[in-house]
Amino acid sequence: MYNSKRQKVELICDNSTMDAILDRFGMDVEIHENDSASFRVVVDVAVSHVFYAWVFGFGGRVKIKAPENVKVAYGKMVRDAVQALDLKT
Repeated sequence: MYNSKRQKVELICDNSTMDAILDRFGMDVEIHENDSASFRVVVDVAVSHVFYAWVFGFGGRVKIKAPENVKVAYGKMVRDAVQALDLKT
């Protein structure tokens, strides 16, 4: 899980996730206001399926803003998971 390449990742987070962000990244994480309902952080993470699952667990309340390669990989993981359900639409 932690042997993955580490990258700086920018997240846009709903204000309701503040405690979870501080628990995950520590009290020293630099937090910036995004708008009245959300904040922005840039964090150093091991980019892997574990990180993506953590983001997914917030049900859209934490969004990956940058870098583009991390956004693309997350989107692929989500699409692959939906396809694995074999839903007939």
